[in-house]
Amino acid sequence: MAKLISRKSALLALDWCIEKYGPSRFADLDTLKIRLDSSVDYLGEYDEIENLISLNPKLHRSLKHWVSTVIHEYTHFKQPVFEKYDEYFDKYGRNYENHPYEITANNRSNRHAEEAQRWVLQQLRELNKKSGKL
Repeated sequence: MAKLISRKSALLALDWCIEKYGPSRFADLDTLKIRLDSSVDYLGEYDEIENLISLNPKLHRSLKHWVSTVIHEYTHFKQPVFEKYDEYFDKYGRNYENHPYEITANNRSNRHAEEAQRWVLQQLRELNKKSGKL
């Protein structure tokens, strides 16, 4: 099968997230974009201003890890990050490890990564069959 850590698998993982979790009350699903960017210092990040999930493919070691990052960042897309994210750092003295939005995103991605990975693999297999790349 083609390289699993790819734009296609990221878009499929995003489709899975949309189906599983629904749209956001805080951001527009119609303008949400995914970008692969090897210069990002993190596995992924969600930019609420650009409504953009950036993923660094070079930092991922497996499809499950890749899909988990999409789930994590999609969770931020669904949170009121523009209004509240920095407030937890500034007002309440939180850090990445004890920030409630990060805890939620980590828990969700850990809990659902395997299910999402299976779905993405199935979709890739079906696409390969249709294109004759079996």
